[in-house]
Amino acid sequence: MTVVEVEESFVEPHVVTNLYINAGERYSVLLKADNPGCYGMSTTMLQRAGPYGNGTLVYSGVDCSNTTFMIGSNVVPFNPLDLHNLNKTSIPNATRSLNVNPRQVRNLTTTIISWTINDIVFKMPGTPLLLSDYYQETEYSPNTQILTVQMGEVIDLVLVNQYRWDNTTQEQHPWHLHGHSFWVLGTGVGTVVNDSLLNLVDPVKRDTFTLEQKHWAVIRFQANNPGTWLLHCHISYHVIMGMTVVISYPSSSLPSPPAGFPICGDI
Repeated sequence: MTVVEVEESFVEPHVVTNLYINAGERYSVLLKADNPGCYGMSTTMLQRAGPYGNGTLVYSGVDCSNTTFMIGSNVVPFNPLDLHNLNKTSIPNATRSLNVNPRQVRNLTTTIISWTINDIVFKMPGTPLLLSDYYQETEYSPNTQILTVQMGEVIDLVLVNQYRWDNTTQEQHPWHLHGHSFWVLGTGVGTVVNDSLLNLVDPVKRDTFTLEQKHWAVIRFQANNPGTWLLHCHISYHVIMGMTVVISYPSSSLPSPPAGFPICGDI
């Protein structure tokens, strides 16, 4: 397979034998059908017990009735950082950075476990965030975590996968940013960013990226789309349990709501 596109960004053609695809991630691949035969295909789940899927790619006129496959053989590990933008335009320098630290916490009183960003369990307010932002009704609960950006800024988001509440382990998290694509500058083991591992020349641009266990990552986006946009883990129950933050623009950069637009909540 040859990867040619990831999440609306064309990349340099990159040949792979397998793809590691997390929740929310999308790839376009090309398969050149020039070698008649029978070929096994399989899907597996990492860190879980299944389900699995198996299939066979069969060329017309080929008998595969007595063919067997060794699933997982001849597989070369896939590294998403091996993908590079096809468009070689330079990326802008960052104007500042923001920390986004995912972590599992437990309430010592109720023993309820939650997934957080910067140790905050996100809760959506009663009034839609975009309306609140426009009308400057921004007396949010402390659990409505807002990261404010200015139009035109270039932001580095520094993500560090923190140990969970009992300091025993971590999970991977596929991070998705609404309303923007971002450059994946680099990732590495540990909790301290290693600048030597950052690609500032031709990093892949996408809108979802998996932060592995015990890893940090740096992603860069340009604040050029006014609104209130979620940044969250794309594992559904992690979102429900609070692993979300809002990227918000000042009300002065927002367009007016259409005439007669219904409002609700505290507005």
